[in-house]
Amino acid sequence: MAGPVRLQLLGEVGIVGADGDFMSLSSSQSQIAAARLVLERRRSGTSRRELASTIWPDELPDTWASALRSVITRVRRLVEELGPEASLESVGGRYILRLPCAVRIDLEDALHGLAQARDDLAAGRLSTARALAAAAISAFGNGFLRDHESTWANTVHQQLADALADAHDIAARAALADGDPAAALVSARALIESAPLRESGYRSMMEAHLDAGNRAESLAVYARLRSILSDELGIDPAPETEDVYFRMLSAGSDDSRAPESPRAHGAPTRPFVARGGVITELVEIWRAVIPGSPALTLITGELGLGKTSVANEFARTVMSGGTAVVACVGRATDRRRSAIVDAVAQLLPTLTSSVRLQVEPVLGDAQRALTDDSPIPIGPLVSVICRVARGGALVLIIDDVDEVDQTTLEVLHALFLRDPAAQPCGLFVLATAEKSRLDSTALRFLHEIEREGSVRRIDLPRFGLVDAHEFISTLPAVAQENAAQLGRLLTASGGNPYLLARLVETDSRRHDLLATLVGGLRDYTRIRTADLAPSSARFLRVAAVAGPAFDAELVARAAEVHINEIALVLDELVRSELISADDVSPCSPEGLRPEEYRFLHGAICDTVYSDLPKTERVRFHRRLAEELGQRGSLVLPESHRVRGPWGIGAISVADSADPAIESRWHAAEQATDNGDLDGAIRLRRDALDLVPPHDESLRARALSLLGVDELRAGSPHARMHLMEATMLGLGSNAVGVALAAASRLVDDLAIDPSLADDARSTCQQVLDSLRLLGLPALAEQNIERPLARFLARHVRFEAGVVEPDLMRRSIGTLTELTEEVGDPLQAGTRIELARELGHLARRVGDPEALVLSAHHGASGAAIRQCPDETREFDGVWAEAMRMHPTPEKYTHLWAERHLVAATNGVRSAQPSVSPPIQGRDIASALAGDLLGRQRLVARWLGFRNPDAWSSSTSSAHGLRAADAGLSDVLAGRASAARSRLRMMLSAGGPFAVDDASLHDAAVMAIIAVDSSEPDLIGQVREKLQPFALVSAAHGYRTSVGPVSFHLARLAMAEHDLDDAERLLISGLTTVSRARSRVWVAVHQLGIAAILDRRRTSGDAVAAQAFREEARRIIDPRIVSLSVFDAV
Repeated sequence: MAGPVRLQLLGEVGIVGADGDFMSLSSSQSQIAAARLVLERRRSGTSRRELASTIWPDELPDTWASALRSVITRVRRLVEELGPEASLESVGGRYILRLPCAVRIDLEDALHGLAQARDDLAAGRLSTARALAAAAISAFGNGFLRDHESTWANTVHQQLADALADAHDIAARAALADGDPAAALVSARALIESAPLRESGYRSMMEAHLDAGNRAESLAVYARLRSILSDELGIDPAPETEDVYFRMLSAGSDDSRAPESPRAHGAPTRPFVARGGVITELVEIWRAVIPGSPALTLITGELGLGKTSVANEFARTVMSGGTAVVACVGRATDRRRSAIVDAVAQLLPTLTSSVRLQVEPVLGDAQRALTDDSPIPIGPLVSVICRVARGGALVLIIDDVDEVDQTTLEVLHALFLRDPAAQPCGLFVLATAEKSRLDSTALRFLHEIEREGSVRRIDLPRFGLVDAHEFISTLPAVAQENAAQLGRLLTASGGNPYLLARLVETDSRRHDLLATLVGGLRDYTRIRTADLAPSSARFLRVAAVAGPAFDAELVARAAEVHINEIALVLDELVRSELISADDVSPCSPEGLRPEEYRFLHGAICDTVYSDLPKTERVRFHRRLAEELGQRGSLVLPESHRVRGPWGIGAISVADSADPAIESRWHAAEQATDNGDLDGAIRLRRDALDLVPPHDESLRARALSLLGVDELRAGSPHARMHLMEATMLGLGSNAVGVALAAASRLVDDLAIDPSLADDARSTCQQVLDSLRLLGLPALAEQNIERPLARFLARHVRFEAGVVEPDLMRRSIGTLTELTEEVGDPLQAGTRIELARELGHLARRVGDPEALVLSAHHGASGAAIRQCPDETREFDGVWAEAMRMHPTPEKYTHLWAERHLVAATNGVRSAQPSVSPPIQGRDIASALAGDLLGRQRLVARWLGFRNPDAWSSSTSSAHGLRAADAGLSDVLAGRASAARSRLRMMLSAGGPFAVDDASLHDAAVMAIIAVDSSEPDLIGQVREKLQPFALVSAAHGYRTSVGPVSFHLARLAMAEHDLDDAERLLISGLTTVSRARSRVWVAVHQLGIAAILDRRRTSGDAVAAQAFREEARRIIDPRIVSLSVFDAV
């Protein structure tokens, strides 16, 4: 190729000659190498390992050195086409590329043109600026190594993405200055699409619409920006954007119409949920204000908790009744702006001409004083506000009052502490603030007016499990699909709505949560940590390396925090709501040890860790390991030493002599328990790096634990790590670890039908290896459980013949294991184990084991409220009864199932039930007669014909404590029922830990509501809250309805109508899916009762509609639900 003139890196990598001919590199690896060598030619070259790591970012092949030489040979051939002055040399293990000055590089030309366009725009050379910006946009649009990801390439991708956004920005501003709003609009839209949080794009779009005469469109863009910034970052638009907004308001304004407050009227980005109780409280406070007296309510909470959203919703609520609302922002970077002056300016268009004549001079003086940076007369402003607020019809919202200007604070001080004999001022102020940012001046002001009784404070709570579930349901469908692990999301977000939304919107297929976060999380973290003292910031960085839960003393030593400063550091981080000594996680009932602290937001922990330079991470890891070594072996809580369903539960001290490994495994276990998979994976990798190379058993365990967590997170590395763990474990003494890893690997392979043969082959190879150990060796305690679960997969895939003794022993092991998993919150694991037990039972023809499989599977399905799983195990029941030689001994179970179905309204009621016939050898899990328990529930629901439907209520003798209490309720023995409930609560026994106690928990809720005792209602509600998403049932053998229904009744009893309504609507969806007509009607009547209590005309109509629907689907001759209709 004669006279090459340009190297092309954007798009396909190659050379463009003077004649336009193009020579490319055929290999993608060669293109990657050429791109890095070209861009790094001006430094001291690129090392061989750096280049290899870029070409093969996941893992270097064993023959990477020779493969790299082959790649370099192809690149060198391309370089030779550039002429004799071009060369690619290898010097001291580094590759150095030399290019002639005449050779141009498209990427560098585009960046140079962009810089020139910026200068031309500043100098007013608009046509040149537009042409250069357009050329840069065209060049960057070709992309850079589009299908390649590596640390180096991703850095270049981000730089070019920023450059493309800059090009769109310059093009938009140049078009505006050139009088071409149509072109500016196109560029502004492209800028917003590429950088959705860059305000300049919105400003250009606002100005383009305004220049085109579309003032309403411009206002809509501003409202959208304000809403995005508020929801995403909890901040307000920059002063430059506000200036454009005020220019819009003045363009063609109509004095007869007031400009709408963007905070009060801006359309919410999603439905307002989970904060209804706060709005109700605010409205009640507002209505209770003494006429003519000012009042202030302060909403506090951390950044992103929804303070601004609450203020907006309150504003919309009171404005619907005709009350005037003005909003202003405390946070302002321009000293020439004052929040209170802006608020008065907003009022001008709404005032009568006579009042306006009094206000305008005062407002003008204040604005001039701000411009001149001179003191503002406070008295006239106070008088003006009192004049406007006369009659109590003004609400002032001050967002971010913790950063309010001095003028606003002085005006508020004068308003609230003025002479009582002065003119009345019916002003209601709603302010929001981050509690940790309130300085001494603001706190002193609040304390002074609090003594006058004019202040109310509301600490905005974090989202709980039900709140998060409802909030996620308002997000787009794509985001909802990624919210399968609600516990993980809630732990990572710390119940913060902003963080929760960002985490839900990530790509669930990527194991690295931070790599796929939408914009804003790093900015959020930096905002939250920007004002920390140096020692506190250093402590936080080391704590992020230690993990989501950490030992404060250990971290302080590793961070080299002086012993006298530790208390101050912890106090600052706790006040900033970054860490907590209390276990506030809704997903972890176990408390922390006294010396332990926890990140309140797992996502902040991960962000701080990811922002650390690699060298600093390594240094902190070593410091932590050194401190652990000096302290000695780590003693873990008992709950972290028990065997799990695989028999290889959390790590105990005996598993490792290295405290650094122990600490990471310990922290990873806690992260996994809380659903924080990303934190767990990071800790598992750190632990793996610390395993000695010669310790194959320990390495197998570390790889297995890492692979399992990676599998849950969808990492592509999971299979490789699980296979390696399997091979290492079989070759050492970690056979249990190998079997657990192999089982997980087989499950993952089986997901893809095309890999079914691979799953079958893996099973057979592992079993062949086990046979070499001999059957006696497989009887060891730490091998039995993973062996049984592995054989279930082996049988499922029909991978080969298994010794009968081994199968029978495995059935016994799986039966024992399944019986242990009775916790309602582990119903999913119970169902998985039931399926495995069924596989083994079918292979050996064991009807008793198949009955147990059906029993546990159906119980788990009933608790999880999953109709599909219920139908699956109904089929297993039918299969088991066909196989069983004496199915009549399970007649009582069929009778119980029919009674539950009739009570739920799934099929027609059958009052006459045959007495049970039970064999002597029936398993304990299936024994007993629960018909009496369900009959009590049926009577409570209001089923008619008590003689057929319910147990006698004349005496509670011989019943379980909970059933005896319900019997007392039904017989009108209220005092006896209350006494029984108090005894159950004071006994301190386990609460809802198995099928029977889950039924008891719901019955306790029934008794608590009937008692009307606030302390009993509150205690039961608190205990029942973690089970909000399951059904209250003794498996499939009884049913007391969704736990959410009972929580709703408890909430109603405490007058928390918003929470009750939310729970009932959520429960209504569940029972409707199960076609449970009785519970559907009960939920509808509960919602109707709530709507009646609100006492508004619209709610009354809706309540009547719910009642009519409930009466339509229930036959009143069978059941009367009057007790619920009267709530």
